[in-house]
Amino acid sequence: MRQPDGSVSYSNSFATRYRLDDDIVADLVRAGRTCWKVENENNNTLKTCGDHLEHNFGHGQQHLASLLATLNILSFLFHTLLDLLDRNYKLLRDHATADRGCRESDGVSS
Repeated sequence: MRQPDGSVSYSNSFATRYRLDDDIVADLVRAGRTCWKVENENNNTLKTCGDHLEHNFGHGQQHLASLLATLNILSFLFHTLLDLLDRNYKLLRDHATADRGCRESDGVSS
């Protein structure tokens, strides 16, 4: 992307099947950044808000990484269900994670 003075403010490479021109490149960059932001925020939430999901793709000889990721995702599912269905669980979890700033924007109401 170029600034009005001609300087380059953003440079990157994209693999796409679409023909790029000046009319759509800014929208493509915005969409790519948005996808990255959503993925990054979700991964950060899973890593820092009690679920401890890490990139563990190199562990084990065959299926351990998949098993660990599946168990973490099942844990996240159960936490979500309990958060939605059990008021006492939600109160405890909100209290336990309040100091980490993990619960304010999760969109779950009591």
